[in-house]
Amino acid sequence: MEKESDLLQFAERELKLAGLDRPDSVYDGAVYNAVMELIRVFANQGRSGYSAGLVVQIFSRLAKYEPLLPLTGQDDEWVESYADGLLQNKRDYSVFKENGVPFHSDAIIWRDPSGFGFLGLVEGVQSSQKIVFPFMPKTFYVDVDYENKEYRIKDWSQLREAQKYYPFLELPEEVK
Repeated sequence: MEKESDLLQFAERELKLAGLDRPDSVYDGAVYNAVMELIRVFANQGRSGYSAGLVVQIFSRLAKYEPLLPLTGQDDEWVESYADGLLQNKRDYSVFKENGVPFHSDAIIWRDPSGFGFLGLVEGVQSSQKIVFPFMPKTFYVDVDYENKEYRIKDWSQLREAQKYYPFLELPEEVK
């Protein structure tokens, strides 16, 4: 139980240092209570070492609605979406299929100098990318600058990394 109380004390101290226990904090202190509840459950399980890390990893993925295994693309993974003819994957809500073509809508997130992320088209490169199955969703963050009322890709090498994962990603000839 010593490790459990150490974990509880550590978590409580860190949350308080971050100010999350105060009524004027995010969600009026409810985040503090929610996290402490999860920490208590975790501590009471008596996990340590490898099993603790594994539980945290799996819980984190599931809590963020991330699949544990690659998507298969099988018919039972799809549901009708908000638009006619658009299907959405049940295991990862950022994967869609339109006219039989699957794509990951969050393949690339553009990150402006303030750290704000957005989706869309920048210098001819689209955030959503076609995929093939089996597929494990992965998002690449690409830094952009805002010049003359347009976004410009700051470092094209970040897209070359994405291109290794998304084989349909086409880059302009001058940056290949």
